[in-house]
Amino acid sequence: MPLVNINEVLQKNFKLGPDLSSVDTEGFDERILKSLDFERFRPKVVCAETAELATGKINTSIVRFMESKNYSVRGSTLINLIFLNNALLQKG
Repeated sequence: MPLVNINEVLQKNFKLGPDLSSVDTEGFDERILKSLDFERFRPKVVCAETAELATGKINTSIVRFMESKNYSVRGSTLINLIFLNNALLQKG
């Protein structure tokens, strides 16, 4: 299967981007998130697999990256963290 950049997929299917983006790509989550154009396609909620494959520990570099994009952790599952766009928290 040929790889397609996430921004190309979103451009073909959304005007502004999805409300929820779920990334679960067996170790490539961070790469995909870092390639996402957050200026153009800014999901309200991002669910990302943050548990490292070998250890199950949280990949803190994903957390730091999402925080740098103005998202905060608002929930979790056993292997995922759920990030919310902080701008939504400020709307009250």
